[in-house]
Amino acid sequence: MTKQSFLGRVEALGTTEATDSQAGTDEVAAVERAVREHAAAIGATHAGLTDATDAVRALQAQLDDAREAAGEWAAKAMSMRRRSEEAHVADRPDEAARLAAMAEADEAHQRDHEQQADALQARLAAQQQSVAMTRARLTGLQDRFDELQKLRRTLAGGRRS
Repeated sequence: MTKQSFLGRVEALGTTEATDSQAGTDEVAAVERAVREHAAAIGATHAGLTDATDAVRALQAQLDDAREAAGEWAAKAMSMRRRSEEAHVADRPDEAARLAAMAEADEAHQRDHEQQADALQARLAAQQQSVAMTRARLTGLQDRFDELQKLRRTLAGGRRS
C-alpha cells in the first residue's frame, strides 16, 4: 500500500462520498484546523514582512545619511587641502601645516563615514534578502491557504449531498 499525504487523503475523501461519517467529520475538523493555523501564520508572516520592510527603509535612510556625510567630509578635506596649498605658495608655512592637519582630520571623518556606509550596505543587502524570503514564504502560505479553503468547500459540499 502506498503512503498518501494528508491532503491527498482529504481530497480523495472530498471527491468520493464518505461511508464513515465519523472519519468524514475528523477530516473536516482537520481541514478546519489547518485553515485556522494557516490564517494565523499568514497574519504573523505579514506582520513580520511589514517590520522587515520598515527595517529596510530605515537602513536605506541611514546608508544615505552616511554617504552624504562622507561626501561632505570629502568636500571639506578638499577645501582644506586647496587652502593649505595656497598658504604654502604664499609662503605661510605655519598656516599651511595647520590647514593640512585639518584636511587630514576631515579625511579621517570621511573614511569613518565610508566605513559606516559599507557596513550599512551589507546589513541592507541581508535585510533585503530577508524581505524577499519572507515574501516568498507569505506567497506559499497564501497559496496553501487557498488550497485548504477549496478543499474545505469541497468537503462541505460532499457532506451536504
